[in-house]
This record gives sequence, structure tokens and C-alpha cells, in this order.
Amino acid sequence: MSGGTFAGCAVFPADNGLFAVTLFVHTGDPTRGALRDPAVFEAAARTFPPGEAWLELGARPLSPVLATAGLDNRWSALVDEQGPVVTGMVGVGDAVTHTNPTIGQGMSLALWAARRIAHETDQDQGPRQGPRPAPGSPDFVAEHYAWALRTLRPWFDFQVVTDRAIGERFVAREFTAGPARQMAALFECAREDPEVMRARARVRHLAAFPAEAYGAPEIRARVAAWLAAHPDYVPSGVSPDRREWEKITAP
Repeated sequence: MSGGTFAGCAVFPADNGLFAVTLFVHTGDPTRGALRDPAVFEAAARTFPPGEAWLELGARPLSPVLATAGLDNRWSALVDEQGPVVTGMVGVGDAVTHTNPTIGQGMSLALWAARRIAHETDQDQGPRQGPRPAPGSPDFVAEHYAWALRTLRPWFDFQVVTDRAIGERFVAREFTAGPARQMAALFECAREDPEVMRARARVRHLAAFPAEAYGAPEIRARVAAWLAAHPDYVPSGVSPDRREWEKITAP
């Protein structure tokens, strides 16, 4: 993956010699529509190192340029401050939380919810502490939602914060301050510091909440020390010159 100040490129290898090349820009970028033209798309993709490297393999397109939509982050609640708004129903997967797939956490969150429901409705599990709410009852729905807030909501919030930081960077077309720079610095630090890399790996594999892993005093101190040692650090996002980009995407 390669990302710069206003656009990015990612390549997703698959089986049997197939791969997908993806370009991403801000939804408000006026050049976005031009990328639907296959020739424009390929020329734009070649301005990024990953796109150029893979397209140089002699690949030929198997489809027209496909625009991906619905990359929103959405949290759905069947419970409000008065309690469940509907009984006999609990959410799994996108029915609870739908997130932009850039972090790749959707399937894991869906399986967590499915596993919990299976466990809570399995009569062979034996007694647990306290009474077991009847499946579909108001107490069951409320308890499941409380679990979702504890277990799933932090990952939804992390995706929202990540997307906002990237969106602000793309709009401002700079990458010198704020949350986006801090996160990029953490990733750069992780290349050199095994403790920070472990924290990143724990988040990447959903083994620890971001606030827990990245907010740990030791990790914060290590990243702060890395930034202090690199006072002029600017994330090395690679993207074409904006004038070159606009020339490629011009009508």
C-alpha cells in the first residue's frame, strides 16, 4: 500500500495470477470521477510504486473500473435509554456495526457476536453466575447490547477516528501534524522498536483495544522518544505531484 497527501494506492494479490489495484481519494476530490476511465485509472495507478510494480507484470484488466461505495461507519442500536426498542432480536455483523473495511475487522467482529449468542443460548453450557435471561427476552437483548458496547464498540470508534484523520489529511493535502502524523509516527517507530511493534500487532489482530495497546504509558513514552529523536519527521507518504495528478485526470 502507498498513500500520500491526497491519494493512495493499494494492491491486493489473489490466487491464479489475479490481483486488484485500488486507488482512493477523498469523496470531495474533483478528480475522482475521471478515475472511472480505464486509461486514466491505469495512468494514475502507475504514479504509485505498488501500482507501477504490479501493472508492469503485463497484467490485463478483467473488468471495467469499479467504484466502491458504502464505505461508511455505522453503529446500530436495538437498545435506547429506556431499554430494548425491540425484543426477540439481537444483532450480528453489519446489523450491529458496519465499518470501512480498510482495517479488515468486520468478519472478526461478526464472529465474536455469533459466538456469544451461540454460547448464551446453548442450554448445555450449564449454570452460570446469576440467572440466564431467556433468549429473545428484554433482559437478553439488553445484556447482549451491553456486551456489544464493551467488546465491539471500541473497534468501531477506532475506525471512525482513523478515517477522520485520513480524510482530514486528504482535504488539507498535508501530513505534518495531528492524529494522522501521530499514528504514522507510531508505525514508523514500530519498525525499530519491538515493543511498539508488539503493540501494533496486538491491535492489528484484535487482541487488544487500541486505547489499551497504544495508550499504555510505556508505548506512549517510546513513541514520544522516537518523535523527539526525529523532530523534523514528516510521514513518507508517496503520491504523485498534484499538478501531475491533475494533468493525468484532466478531461
